[in-house]
Amino acid sequence: MNGKILIGHDNGKIQTVNVDGTDKKLINASHCDGEAWGLEVIQDKGTYLTCGDDNIIYEFSIKDKVMIKSGKVWSFDMMGGKAYETSKIKSTASTMSSHPV
Repeated sequence: MNGKILIGHDNGKIQTVNVDGTDKKLINASHCDGEAWGLEVIQDKGTYLTCGDDNIIYEFSIKDKVMIKSGKVWSFDMMGGKAYETSKIKSTASTMSSHPV
């Protein structure tokens, strides 16, 4: 690949990187613990949102076909205002539930 390495991560992301380790570029991001549960098109911005049981929300540009934002799903009211954490390697329960995993 012209001096680049294609990397597939276990979290559903695919990157390219130069052989010397520079110029990392995210090619694709997906939900790693299961299927996408939600899809919302934001026509005014030309983007769409996906969410899944991996507790991540992605926003993608329809025109450029790239992820432009991502974030974890959690509620400030849960866990005493702290971000959701688990010691499990993978968790498939949604943090939008009224009870943490």
